[in-house]
Parts: sequence; structure tokens; C-alpha cells
Amino acid sequence: MAEHEGQKRGNQGFLSLNTPRELLHKLEGDLLQIQRTPQDRNVAFNFFITANHFPEWLCQGDAKAAAKLRRGDPLLRLCEHLASGAKHFAPDPRRHTSSKATGRLWISTGKGPDAPPLPGTGMEHWFVQVADEEVSKIFQSDWVEVSKLAAATFDRLKNLSDPNA
Repeated sequence: MAEHEGQKRGNQGFLSLNTPRELLHKLEGDLLQIQRTPQDRNVAFNFFITANHFPEWLCQGDAKAAAKLRRGDPLLRLCEHLASGAKHFAPDPRRHTSSKATGRLWISTGKGPDAPPLPGTGMEHWFVQVADEEVSKIFQSDWVEVSKLAAATFDRLKNLSDPNA
């Protein structure tokens, strides 16, 4: 059996995921799946949980360095808030202040996550209500479609892992 780059460093990884590059490749597949099926909350859950842990892979397990990386980036703060809120069944407003809510919206109504779908219209999409002003400025809105948030988060993680990409 061939030795992986991560195994040379002593990183046992998970199954065939041993390096940040391999985890980034997994995230790219998750992103493509979100874009193909924006109504699939399981794929979105998987993406944001994985993306939240990517800084630890980049920082080779240094939790303090990973936390500093997250705190310094509005998209990574929001990603952490979503992942932690999902893990604990609800966001903790004392610890995480990047988002207010998540919800579904039939994209063709354009009236917010609680608007009833118009019969025979569009595809259901998931949205996040953003509380972080920096994130709101990035998307020019307080409501961000999950697939757009995932794409921006993926791009940010890709740039952090390889600034020359």
C-alpha cells in the first residue's frame, strides 16, 4: 500500500483523508453537491461541519492557531457558528453572534424564509440570516443563500491553503 503525505507526517487522518489538500478536495465535492441539490440540508450540514474543522488541518492540529484564524475571518466565524449550532441543536448567542437564523425559501418568491411557496414555482433553497456586519457586506444582504455562502467559504479556505491558487 502506498504511503500518503499525511502518513509521513504521522497524521492518521480519516479513511483516505490525510492532508489539507485531500480535505479541501472533499469540500469541493460537497460544494458541487450543494449546488446541484440546494434543498438537501444533509449536504449543507456536512459541508459546514467539515469546513469548520479545516483550519485545524491547515494548522496541523494547533487549536490556538486555528481559533485565531477563525476569529480573524468573518466567513470562518459564520461557518463556526453554523457548525457549532448544528452540533448543539441551536446556535448559542452567548458564544456565537455571526448568524440569527436559518430557513428555507422557495427561491422564486423572493420574500424571505417564512414566505409560502407559490404553486409550481422554483426549487427550495436554504438561507442563513446573517448577524455579522462583515458577512452582510460581503453578500450585500442579511440573508445569504447557503450555496453562495458555501462557495464563498470554499474559496476562502482554498486561498488560505494555497495563497497562490
